[in-house]
Amino acid sequence: MDASLQHGEGDRSPGWLFPAIALGLIAAVAWGERRNRLRAATVDREGPRILTNLAMAGMTAMVTQTAMAPVAEPLSEWAKTREVGLVQSLPVSAAVRDALAIVLLDYTLY
Repeated sequence: MDASLQHGEGDRSPGWLFPAIALGLIAAVAWGERRNRLRAATVDREGPRILTNLAMAGMTAMVTQTAMAPVAEPLSEWAKTREVGLVQSLPVSAAVRDALAIVLLDYTLY
């Protein structure tokens, strides 16, 4: 394989990149929802609704992490070390590869 196509530890995305992107997307969705509501508000109960949504998101994240981590982490490490998969074979930077993998994963879940 060409040296320019190989990737290893030196091309990892910075640790702050994913949280920054996630927070930016959450802020954009919140701003968009406030600007153009999809449905009319019936009762002004936004505070309790937001707390309920946060609680549900937290519980869902904990259950998903607990259930999927034992399978997903070893499988993803196996695929990464063997460079198996569509995104791993692309000659792009690690940041672009990571973003594309997230978009494709999100697309396959819907």
